[in-house]
Amino acid sequence: MKRTLSIALVALFALVLAVPAFAQDAKTVYRVKATKFAEAPIIDGELDDAAWLQAAKNNSVVAGFVNHPGTILMKNQTVVLVGWDDENLYLAYLNYRDMSKVTRFEDGTVSFGAEEENEFWFDYNNSGINSGQFAWDSYGAYTSPSGHSTAGVEVAVKDTPVGWVAEVKIPLANLLVTEPAEGYELGFIFTGYSTEENMYFGWTPTYGSFNNPPRWGVLELGPAYTPW
Repeated sequence: MKRTLSIALVALFALVLAVPAFAQDAKTVYRVKATKFAEAPIIDGELDDAAWLQAAKNNSVVAGFVNHPGTILMKNQTVVLVGWDDENLYLAYLNYRDMSKVTRFEDGTVSFGAEEENEFWFDYNNSGINSGQFAWDSYGAYTSPSGHSTAGVEVAVKDTPVGWVAEVKIPLANLLVTEPAEGYELGFIFTGYSTEENMYFGWTPTYGSFNNPPRWGVLELGPAYTPW
């Protein structure tokens, strides 16, 4: 079963890289819906849980990352899956990299701009004003530079033949979401640093500093996956 799920996910990610990741309206508002999980994934870096396959089939997927000025498309992309339940937000970052060319430090800290790392920025009520941040590196060290609680946060990483994966659980309370419900909206941007390409990358484009909530996208707590 796990092998079947993994094969299906690989096929879906190939399709994701060929199509736009977001619906876009006339005001260039980028939106993604997180899939509601009936059963939480085990945070082990494997991505072989049914929840992630459901997120992929439900289009809770982000790809097409660019540098922070929005002028260069990443050559070796990152793909992000996102889901939620009543307690937590779940993120899976698939970082496609030549691991022989990356820089990483196994020192228990996240070295921004110096090693492979991923970041999640959020505006808890999509106000365009608030800004919070969580980050982790390719060895699983994590932090909140904005000072938000890391209690209950789980990060599991795993090297793959084509890069590295980070599977992340963040309690919604740490994101200041006290009454999560379908339709709730956060501002967000998924970002990170690629040492292979020597660049910060992100989506949505902010055309400058990532810490710019008015230019972030909208992350909606969406419905569960419903098979056809």
